[in-house]
Amino acid sequence: MFLEALQAGRFDNAEDKEILGRIASAVLLRGSPDVLRLTRSNGTAAFYTRRVSPRKVSVKKSQANKRRAAARKELLVTCPSNTSVPVAAADPGMRTGGPSRVPSGSLSGLPSAEEQVRLLESAGLSHPVFALIRRVFGGSRVGMASVAQLHQARKRLAAMPAKQIKVDSAGAHIASLSLALQERVSALCESGRFVERHVYDENYRPVTKTIIFTEADANEPGVQSGRPPPNMNNVHVTLGLDKGGNPASVKIVVGLINQARPNNPNNTILSAVCPCEKDQYDDLDSMLKTLAPQITALLAGGLLVDGEKRAVRLFLTGDYAALCTVLGHKGPSATMPCLICLSTWSPSRKHYALEAKYMTLQDVAGPRTLR
Repeated sequence: MFLEALQAGRFDNAEDKEILGRIASAVLLRGSPDVLRLTRSNGTAAFYTRRVSPRKVSVKKSQANKRRAAARKELLVTCPSNTSVPVAAADPGMRTGGPSRVPSGSLSGLPSAEEQVRLLESAGLSHPVFALIRRVFGGSRVGMASVAQLHQARKRLAAMPAKQIKVDSAGAHIASLSLALQERVSALCESGRFVERHVYDENYRPVTKTIIFTEADANEPGVQSGRPPPNMNNVHVTLGLDKGGNPASVKIVVGLINQARPNNPNNTILSAVCPCEKDQYDDLDSMLKTLAPQITALLAGGLLVDGEKRAVRLFLTGDYAALCTVLGHKGPSATMPCLICLSTWSPSRKHYALEAKYMTLQDVAGPRTLR
């Protein structure tokens, strides 16, 4: 009866309007009063008045994110089923100079289901938590995948070459290094994040790439050793060692320099794990023997970049002790401690006489390779 009388307009008096305002403030409207009255235990009362302060037109990223979250919350309350809200009204980042949100009616530029799975792993969120966030922000209307789609994307990611491993007496190693690197290169090319890297001449100028990698070039000594000609199209790949962890182990990590932040752990490929506490040569010998055929196949086959086959330029990375282990060097206390040049420690008089008589490796001319 009350709602029918209210809809019929029977409450038009000033007293009725005041009472209706109180009812609306207490029941119908979601909000808070401008003045709060707090009665203490000693009988005194304190009044708190809401004050409106002007907002800055341009704010930093953290404040812009807070305003964006508040605006989305208000939109979900006032118009939960309205998908035609203008972007300028829905996203305060358009007015504050912060990053803006893609309109809910357009799904272009939004992350795929696989990318959302990686985002959940990076943030440490479970599927129930993501389901709650998805329900609050509108789900598929804003391009968020369902839990079922995330399960399917997780299965597809698990079936990728970079996730396939083999375990033997030497440890665990990747099943196909060439396929794993090709998968990473293809993903970078499709997203437009592949970065060209150059080889520089003696004047520190980039060498122009004019030679295309072919199958005939796979038998060249420079290509087989990971040193193709400077003017040949190539992809820069790193191979390094990293020890540590609990329990201790030595990891063989493969990286791709043709991308932004190549040293980020998320941008590298864990190719092998050796269960040993230190990167000794005997311990790594069995693991490198298992990985060596894959590296040889990678150098001979090359990688596809936007449909064009390129050679692989291999770089050894890691700390000095790890590099000495891989190259068979005696270490920093050897007579010739440097891995690049042939410099020796300051010789004694006896060594100086021997070097003057028999010469040293510095007097040997000709090309030198690591393989």
